[in-house]
Amino acid sequence: MWPRRCSTGCGVDFSAVDFPRERVVWWQMDQGQPVKIMIVEDQSDWLVKHERQLREKGIDDITTANSVEQAIRLIQENDFTAVLADGLDGLYFKIVEAAQVKQGTRVIVISAREPKEEAQFGQEVSSAGGEFINKDKFGNPGYETEYKNLAESLKGQAGRSKEAPVF
Repeated sequence: MWPRRCSTGCGVDFSAVDFPRERVVWWQMDQGQPVKIMIVEDQSDWLVKHERQLREKGIDDITTANSVEQAIRLIQENDFTAVLADGLDGLYFKIVEAAQVKQGTRVIVISAREPKEEAQFGQEVSSAGGEFINKDKFGNPGYETEYKNLAESLKGQAGRSKEAPVF
């Protein structure tokens, strides 16, 4: 039996579960690479906050960028486990596109949205191929929990996910 992994790259082994073969998508984890994160944020206070939160969770290999152009160049030159990006005035999609070329780099857009805009923006990010977390600027009570869960899932990744065949 082949190993079956969570399709989000969380590293959970579902090999004991009997899934219909045609519906299984799994990811192999490259156990040799440490977690490597890039934060893309154009506001220095948020950049510092994100970096501090990740370091508190035990993630130390962090690169920062403060512009879309710098982020794209760094994505092309490095293998990141994940890129945490601000909404960047709607330019987040360029970062998602650059990361998709790398295959396996997660992009999580962390942006402040009013509650009425949150669902729509989250859907746009998801459609572009990223994940979305709403900053706590507008009183998102779940922000700290979402961020903690994100940091734990990144820490749980032993390395960069590699795409595996879809069965």
